[in-house]
Amino acid sequence: MEWSRIYALSAAAVKNDARLHGHYTSTAIEFLRQAAANGWRDVARLRTDDDFRELRPLADFQRLVSEMEKGK
Repeated sequence: MEWSRIYALSAAAVKNDARLHGHYTSTAIEFLRQAAANGWRDVARLRTDDDFRELRPLADFQRLVSEMEKGK
């Protein structure tokens, strides 16, 4: 889960570089998917922790949060 935080913060730092921003956000979400697959389910943290702010508008992030809430 900490790797996802690092990549989310990195995405925020390079938001003017579309290529890097896309790479960092997709990598952050992939690490979150791996954490969820291993049982991590702190959805409240994803919704409130400012470190994940850059990911919240993304459809993949929203889909992942929804899946986590449903227990998938």
